[in-house]
Amino acid sequence: MDRPPAIGSLRKGIEVLFLFSEAEPALRLGEIAERLRLPKSTASRFASTLREVGLLTQDRATRRYQLGTRLLALQPALLRAARDLPALARPFLRSLAEESGETAHLTERRGQVGIITELVESPHVLRMAPRRGQTVPLHAGALARTILAFLPPAEIERILRRRPLERLAPGTPVALSTLRSALAEVRRLGYAVTLEEINAGACGVAAPILGADGWAVGSIGLSGPLSRLTAERRRELVDPVCRAGRELSQLIRHHPEIVAAPVRALSAGRP
Repeated sequence: MDRPPAIGSLRKGIEVLFLFSEAEPALRLGEIAERLRLPKSTASRFASTLREVGLLTQDRATRRYQLGTRLLALQPALLRAARDLPALARPFLRSLAEESGETAHLTERRGQVGIITELVESPHVLRMAPRRGQTVPLHAGALARTILAFLPPAEIERILRRRPLERLAPGTPVALSTLRSALAEVRRLGYAVTLEEINAGACGVAAPILGADGWAVGSIGLSGPLSRLTAERRRELVDPVCRAGRELSQLIRHHPEIVAAPVRALSAGRP
C-alpha cells in the first residue's frame, strides 16, 4: 500500500534529523540532499520547515545546519522512559536487527556470567542465537567476551581462575593463555568476532557498553548462522555494532542514573 504524501514527508523529515551525529554535528544542504537522495529543492524545503519549528538551526556564516536546542525539551521524557539499560538499548537493537537481518542482543553482567536481557529476533526461520534470559559464561562468545575484556584487570583474573573454563562448542577457548590473548585482541580492536563458541555453526559480533567509570556494564551485538554471516558480512557489521556500543556508552556516561544500580555496582568490580 502506498503511503499518503504527508506520511512520506514526515518520514523524510525525521531522517533529516538522524543524519546529524557527534561525528558530524553540522551539514550543508547539499550533503543532506545527497545522503537522503533528494533533489536539493526538496531537501531545502524539509530543512526550512525543521528550522522554523526549532528542530534545526542554520549558521549564517557557514550556511551549515545543526540540530536545534528545542530537541532538548524531549530529554526529560526520554530519560523517564529509559530508566534501565534494556529500555535504553531497544532502539539500537531494532536498528541493528533491521540493518543486518540477524538477531540483535543486549547482554548485561551479573556476577560471573552475562545475561541476555533484551533482544530483537531475526526474521529468518533459521536462527542461532541466545534467548532472552539466557545466561552465558563471560569467557565464551562475542557478547560475553566484550564484557570480560573491559573489566578491571584484577576482576578478570578472579573470573578466569574461579573455576575451570567450560567448553560449550567447538570454538570455545578453555586454555587461559588462549583466552588472555583473545581478550587483549578485543581490547585492541574495541569489539569481538567469535565463531562457534556457544553453539556449533553460529557466530557473533559484539561491542562493549561502558559505564561512567570506563568499565563494561554490558554489550550489544548480533548473532546468527555461519551460512549467512560470512567473513565478508561479519566485517560489514562491525561498524554498526561498534557505533551502537559507543552511542549507548555515551548516553550512560552523561546520564548514569538511567542504568540500574546493581549493574553499576557490578561494572565497578563488586560481585
